[in-house]
Amino acid sequence: MRVRGEGPIPERIWAKIKEADGDSCWIWEGALGARGRPFASFEGKSYYVHIKMYQALVGEIAPGLILRHTCDNILCVSPAHLVPGTRKENLHDSYNRSSTRKKLPQNEVDRLRKGEISVAELARKYAVTVKYLYSVKQEHKRNIRWAT
Repeated sequence: MRVRGEGPIPERIWAKIKEADGDSCWIWEGALGARGRPFASFEGKSYYVHIKMYQALVGEIAPGLILRHTCDNILCVSPAHLVPGTRKENLHDSYNRSSTRKKLPQNEVDRLRKGEISVAELARKYAVTVKYLYSVKQEHKRNIRWAT
């Protein structure tokens, strides 16, 4: 086990984090859970990695609050990029940053729709949710139905 800050994080977790230094995002390269969030097991229980990193390295999150990404990158697990807040504040952040309306390059959309690239791979590459990518993929099918 390796320790950063005050809390211990298993080495196998650190091994799945890219660029874990300085002020840059700490990009999770491990498993993704619901809505494309970094996901892993700690001490026999499953957790979202960004939450566990914050708890281990910064402290507990007050009841009723969630963690908001200041970097707007859902794959980032750096505690320096997380601030506690309400769901309403998080939705406000998302709307103001237009993170729910990110666009992919058309060539990547085409590759996704042809099955040449996985949803998980694109989610990691562009820091968008799996849910968003499925909607992009399905949009093509809806458009075909309407066009015929």
